[in-house]
Amino acid sequence: MNHFAMLTTFAKVQTRIRLVQEMIRIFANVKLTNKLTGSWLATRETPLIRTVATSCLVCAKSREISQKKELSEKKLTRHFVDHRNVKLQAGAGGKGACTFHSEPRKEWGGPDGGNGGDGGNIIIKVDRQVKSLAQVDPVYKGEDGDSGGSKNCYGRNAGSTYIAVPLGTVVKEQGNTVADLSQHGQEYVAAFGGAGGKGNRFFLSNENRAPMTATPGERGQERVLHLELRTMAHAGLVGFPNAGKSSLLRAISNARPAVAAYPFTTLNPHVGIVKYRDHEQVAVADIPGIIRGAHLNRGLGISFLRHIERCRFLLFVLDLSTPEPWTQLQYLRYELDQYESGLSLRPHAIVANKMDLPGSKANLEALRSHVDHRVIPVSALTGQNTEELILHLRELYDGYLQTEIQGSGEDKLIRCFLVKKNCVFELAFDLCCWDHTDGCLLCVVADWTSKGCAYCWDTCWCQHVRRMDNESDKWAGVLWEYLCLHQPLEKSDVIIGLGCHDVRVAERSAALFLEGWAPWLLFTGYLGKQTADVWTRPEADVFLDVALKMGVPRENILLETKATNTGENICFSYRILKENNIPARKLILVQQPFMERRVFATFLRQWPDQGDNMHTIVTSPEIGISGYPNPTVGTTADLIMRMLGVLERIRDYPQKGFQVEQEITHSALTAYHWLLQAGYIPK
Repeated sequence: MNHFAMLTTFAKVQTRIRLVQEMIRIFANVKLTNKLTGSWLATRETPLIRTVATSCLVCAKSREISQKKELSEKKLTRHFVDHRNVKLQAGAGGKGACTFHSEPRKEWGGPDGGNGGDGGNIIIKVDRQVKSLAQVDPVYKGEDGDSGGSKNCYGRNAGSTYIAVPLGTVVKEQGNTVADLSQHGQEYVAAFGGAGGKGNRFFLSNENRAPMTATPGERGQERVLHLELRTMAHAGLVGFPNAGKSSLLRAISNARPAVAAYPFTTLNPHVGIVKYRDHEQVAVADIPGIIRGAHLNRGLGISFLRHIERCRFLLFVLDLSTPEPWTQLQYLRYELDQYESGLSLRPHAIVANKMDLPGSKANLEALRSHVDHRVIPVSALTGQNTEELILHLRELYDGYLQTEIQGSGEDKLIRCFLVKKNCVFELAFDLCCWDHTDGCLLCVVADWTSKGCAYCWDTCWCQHVRRMDNESDKWAGVLWEYLCLHQPLEKSDVIIGLGCHDVRVAERSAALFLEGWAPWLLFTGYLGKQTADVWTRPEADVFLDVALKMGVPRENILLETKATNTGENICFSYRILKENNIPARKLILVQQPFMERRVFATFLRQWPDQGDNMHTIVTSPEIGISGYPNPTVGTTADLIMRMLGVLERIRDYPQKGFQVEQEITHSALTAYHWLLQAGYIPK
């Protein structure tokens, strides 16, 4: 090693030694500082944390941990998309095959080339679970069909490609509306797949016994479409930013939009449902704040205004905390009319919000002196006077049914009925017409017509109430008789009342106990789909109160409060009886009448002890189908839809292992299909 190399190595070692010594000195100082100031640091609410950069000791700096930014300082990303351009390329058809049959001792067989499969369509389908067009891709390519093969094997047809869109999606092509998708499950074939090619077997003829011709598949259809989402609601909340629209929607409905103390908190529409005691529901949309010049597309003006088009009546929300609140109404009406002439003339109400703030009462009197329309003062924050707003909202809804629905007499009555059934609520009324020739409701879109209403499918308007209701009652009675077992009662060990939203089941269970049919009464059930929104306590506790009022001793009642479905009702009841050492060789199960057959089939599968001595009787309140509906359990239509759902479970659940197989009679199947065609939806 030469002199220069030795000096260089020595310099490096000296540098490293000095670096290590400097680090030891710094860490010693840090340790001493922590020891001296330990008690002082312990008294601080927020400990002082020092971070040291390890990349360069000389440049190390003290850094405080960054604090979380406030919501208003964040960069908000809009996940709600209400318009989208989509390029579609449907699948091409598969090629036809050109082959000839060949086998030993038969070298020159005939042609056996199969046809190609068809290309896949691209279908736009409405899904109520989808809330915006954000998940829609800009380009969709359909699946191609498979090519044909030898031995006359046809190619496989390609499956369809589905594009899920929300309710209220309008499909446009070159500015023209080609589809208005406004019902759940509605489909529109946006691009048709190409037909499969022909194999040489197709060209066999007497003149040509050995065709060498095979055709390729056709190309799929290509289209460029524009998807536009328009919020669908009965009423729309219209106002300037920070007027309290979102807070008002939270106060009168079950919707929970974001609320904050700065403008433009709401960046996309929210829809809430206002429920009434007669089971009527009114949809209210919270439209994002409108600014001056919105009709000129300032800000996001037009993207907000388009959502107001489908609202049948409006609620102008004014901020009473600002001076001259009537000017807000003038500007709002001007923006709506500039966007679409006559839009502000729709039925509306004026809602004066923020009554809880100082100076609001004086502004309210000034507002009433400047407008001729009714003003409803409310406070969305405190809930003041929201009941009056909800009642007036119902008046607007009922008036809308009476005035905007076309027709007269019984014709108009049926149209109101269909709107209340949510049958034509989602269709623009200018797209619906009544065909007096065929006596059917037609939905007219662009240049084609189709039967548009499931509730009056193939049914005349004028005969809907008289004939449709009679037929529905007849087939509903057939289904009712199949679902009810009508088993005779016998003395048993335990009466088990299965929880549900019908307290008559509890009354029937208690009555059987008081009549002496069993020495024990067990109620089972937590909260199910029907009771979660009605009761705040488990179903078994509600049934217990009913039994105690009827005089059943508390010591003879057992409770099971965890089951959420019929299978759990049965399994958990078995455990309760086992834990209390109560014999259960004979049982009486009490449930709703149309649930008897399903409960019996479920018991035979789910009850753990299925010995030869086990005997079960299923019974229910002694009520016929005509007397069963009431304000608690719903209307006749609700009953029919539940019976359809029960029949589907009797059909499908054995394959899932939930219950034993039950024979479904021909008459029950006929009733099921007739009611489905009549428009009833299984629940």
